[in-house]
Amino acid sequence: MKHIHWNISDFYFWLYIRTNRRNIYWFEKSMIHERKARASRLALS
Repeated sequence: MKHIHWNISDFYFWLYIRTNRRNIYWFEKSMIHERKARASRLALS
């Protein structure tokens, strides 16, 4: 499972590198949102 996770991360990192500035901004925003969602989920449990 962890191995699959890293493959997905590498794929997103590759997309991050080759996309334009607007897409990079969107990617960072979605990553920050996901991190906040995960943090709030941990706080609730």
